[in-house]
Amino acid sequence: MNQPADEFSTALAFTLKWEGGFVDSPSDAGGPTNFGITQKVYDGYRHRNHLPLQSVRQISINEVNDIYMNDYWLTGDCDKMQSPLPIAHFDTCVNFGPFQVARFLQQSLGVEVDGQIGPITLKALANSDPKSVAISICDLRIAFRYERVAKDPTQKVFLEGWLNRDSALKNLVISIK
Repeated sequence: MNQPADEFSTALAFTLKWEGGFVDSPSDAGGPTNFGITQKVYDGYRHRNHLPLQSVRQISINEVNDIYMNDYWLTGDCDKMQSPLPIAHFDTCVNFGPFQVARFLQQSLGVEVDGQIGPITLKALANSDPKSVAISICDLRIAFRYERVAKDPTQKVFLEGWLNRDSALKNLVISIK
């Protein structure tokens, strides 16, 4: 697809702004997290690369970039999308996981929602307006947040931050020419 060379860098910078450094909130089901990468994801990365396991507190910026490129950007098929969609899709992949981001993408494209980005989704994607799809994904994120809090009121503590992130992402998408 047609992407600016620095689109991954733009997407990663946005995501890292919101993910920050090390956190281990008892209210967060993800457990210990650094730069938005959970201990479980980091353990998988270290294992795949034949490295000894260590605390996610010790993750290097090179490891962060590698994980985000391979486990989110490429796994999420962001490299197959036109600007500004990959930025919204990537951050959603990081924040919601590859299955849910695929569902948001499919809902936005009006195709069957199965959580797998296959030939039908890719064909619809090729015939879509990337900015409109990105904006739709942002709107679906917001609706999902409210549904999540309605189902689990303990998550309300995160709602304002989530909505701020979603609004900032939507504004970034809108601003890209």
